[in-house]
Amino acid sequence: MKLLFYKPSFSWPRSSGHDVHTYHLMRALGNLGASISLVTDIAPPAPAIDGLKLDKLIDLSHTELSHQKANSPVRPLEERFRRYWGVTPDNLSRFLKAVRSDAFDAVIVSGLQVLPMFLSVNGPYRIWYAADEWCWHHLSQVQPGKFSTWSQLKEAAFKGLYERAYRKRVDAAWLVSKTDAQWMRVVAGIGEVEVLQNGVDAEYYTPQKRVEENESVVFWGRLDFGPNIQALEWFSENIWRQLRQTRPNARLTVMGFNPGPNIFALQKLGGIDVLPDVEDIREAIPRHAAVILPFISGGGIKNKLLEAAAMGKPIVATDRVVKGLQSHPPVRIANSPAEWIAEITNLWDQPNTRYELGNSAREWVMREHDWTSVGKKAFNWLDSKIHSAKVSS
Repeated sequence: MKLLFYKPSFSWPRSSGHDVHTYHLMRALGNLGASISLVTDIAPPAPAIDGLKLDKLIDLSHTELSHQKANSPVRPLEERFRRYWGVTPDNLSRFLKAVRSDAFDAVIVSGLQVLPMFLSVNGPYRIWYAADEWCWHHLSQVQPGKFSTWSQLKEAAFKGLYERAYRKRVDAAWLVSKTDAQWMRVVAGIGEVEVLQNGVDAEYYTPQKRVEENESVVFWGRLDFGPNIQALEWFSENIWRQLRQTRPNARLTVMGFNPGPNIFALQKLGGIDVLPDVEDIREAIPRHAAVILPFISGGGIKNKLLEAAAMGKPIVATDRVVKGLQSHPPVRIANSPAEWIAEITNLWDQPNTRYELGNSAREWVMREHDWTSVGKKAFNWLDSKIHSAKVSS
């Protein structure tokens, strides 16, 4: 099985969900015997691809232009979106050269702005590793009573039109949850959709013995990402203020990349520390009594929940966070401010309960969300689809 993955770039440390799941899925497929080639717009940092079994690594910025052209005509709306995302004809030409450099069974493009690359693909099975459905992602952030969120409606319409414009270029899409898959079918009109839940590297994220700071909670993630911002703002305003009234020594640590002024402004409430661009969270997380995931928007599967579980930490989350997870995760669910305050203070006051909940979380995530299992599911699915495509042709 020869697979060509395309992702415009990889960052290090990994700061996005697409960086995390694309890397780990490629590694899992490679360990299962698939031939993996990777194409990027710019050369990735060495640590970002360390551990991958790559047959080819193609950097389009150092690839000579090809004089070959794709055979299929480009529709006007496809052309408009190509220009919008800044995908140049030269890069399409270079990508076409990469696609034709071997007899690839499937071409997998990962990310949001990657669909125009399929203008260069005709022959191999074409898979969009979308992970999240973007129209739903924006709609989930709309709060009718908050005017500043209404712009998400425009973004939802734009992304939905973009997805639908390229539906005939996509043979199948990979999503991380059933909800995202359902939205992809309805919005984009892509009929062949497979759910590949996120996994976690349980050898990297392991429990560590550290002295926990009393009455502390922690949150981490990209701090320029809409659902993360809304979660922190909602929690700080509706829960943290009340918690600090009865627990004046309580501390909330927020870690993540690219925090804006709105995130730093949360520190004015007291007891909140914002730590930007922490390269390795594994040292800091064990020092906190609990992990909070107070999401009120967004979809998909939260990598931070899987990471927290692998590190054996007790987790408090809204019910939307556990949707799409395998079986029944040992997570304390809280939706109203009163429920949040009760769950957090109970964990603060009961060290044994924290320990037991953390152990159960690690056992669950290792059983239900390891990347090897996800890779096997993807491998078997690919084998079936590629075989069917060859038979039909």
